[in-house]
This record gives sequence, C-alpha cells and structure tokens, in this order.
Amino acid sequence: MSTSASRNGSMRAADTDRMEVAQLLSEAAAQGRLSTSEFEDRLTRAYAAQTFGELERLSADLPDVATSSLRDGGPRCPAPSTLLLAIMSGFERRGRWNVPSRLTSFTLFGGGVIDLRYADFTSPDVQIHSYSIFGGQTILLPPEVNVDVHGVGVMGAFDHVSEVGSPGAPHVTIRGFSLWGSVGIKRKKRKNS
Repeated sequence: MSTSASRNGSMRAADTDRMEVAQLLSEAAAQGRLSTSEFEDRLTRAYAAQTFGELERLSADLPDVATSSLRDGGPRCPAPSTLLLAIMSGFERRGRWNVPSRLTSFTLFGGGVIDLRYADFTSPDVQIHSYSIFGGQTILLPPEVNVDVHGVGVMGAFDHVSEVGSPGAPHVTIRGFSLWGSVGIKRKKRKNS
C-alpha cells in the first residue's frame, strides 16, 4: 500500500462517512451478499469506525460496492422532512427507505407503522414527532440506534425505551403525545435471511 493510500486510510471518518458505508452494507444485505448476522456485525463495526481504512475494510470483499466515493463526494444531504398522516386510514414505512432528519407522524382514528430496521439513515440525528388521537402507531427500532423518548400519553400510552445503542450509530429522538391512543416504541432485531 502506498504512503498516500495509507495516509488516506488513516484519515478520520465523519458520521456521514459511517452512514454511507451503513447504506452500502444495507444494499449488500438486501442483495443477499451478507447474512443478517454478518450485516448486523459489520453495521456495528461501521458505526464504531474511526478511520476511512476501517470503513473500507468492511466493504472490500463486496463486488460492485466501492467506498472511494467517501472521500470524493461533497457533503451528504439528508432526505427531506416527511409527514405521515392517517385519518381514518393507515400508513406504513417498511423495508428500504431513506429516513429524513425530521419525520412527523399523525394518526386520528387510524394507525401506522414506522419500521427503521432496514431503513437508510441520511442524518446522524433524527427527530420523530408522533401524535395519536384515537389511533395507534408503532415505531420499530433496530438494536444499534440510540434513542431518547420524550412523549406523554393522556388516557392512552406513549412507550419509552431505555436501552443504549451502539456508539456512533444514529441518534433518534422521539417526541409527541397520544390522546386516547397509543405510540408503541419497540427495539426489534432484523429477521434472519
């Protein structure tokens, strides 16, 4: 390895670089190149990586997956803020989708599911504002994300989770309230493929 390559590999990585590798690993898992357990192991190591070299080693054995764009591209832009609305209806966000830095969900006589287990985080900090009135929502979190919950249930329920995720993983803050409804928040492992 050349000196300049060694120097580049030893350069400190940013949160956006770790998230880009997490997205590349997620794509490889979706294509069946990584098992669920191997994906989760590499994902944990990606969020803990300090240098470009550590990040490049995590995807070096994956064909068609190059991390050289980590140093070449400009700043990454988070997905646009999103509103999920269910009035006497429902919504679902499951599978692969881009999580914005700000997400608002509202149910009125309806229900919804926000599943973050297979989603691609486009920002290291995510704000979710959830409101349920005579409705219900479920937010599913993967084991590695860090979460803070500041919600209240009035004649209803607003779950709180206390487990700490992995260092360097995205941080999700959930705020809101439920009135005669519920906001259920659960950590759930990915299914084995």
